[in-house]
Amino acid sequence: MDVDAAVQHTGDYTGTAGLARVHGRGGTVVRVGIEAAMELKPRPHAIVVSTDGETPWPDAKPQVPLVICLVGDGAAASAGSVPEWAVSVVVED
Repeated sequence: MDVDAAVQHTGDYTGTAGLARVHGRGGTVVRVGIEAAMELKPRPHAIVVSTDGETPWPDAKPQVPLVICLVGDGAAASAGSVPEWAVSVVVED
């Protein structure tokens, strides 16, 4: 899913070519994407989010594992904002 303040696009993102089609627009509210992912049928077994970390996080732990890939210039600085119940990884350039 491509998400900012709302889900903008849902599609198959596979491999490097798929990632090249994702374009950030800023103002991302990650919880919107997580809530939308939890509504998918079938429900995902896990959710992986790529973000700079400057986002409001969900108040409660989702019913599936959540992996946060922190990317971009402020990734390391945002690591402390990730909820303790999520797994986070800082992806360095």
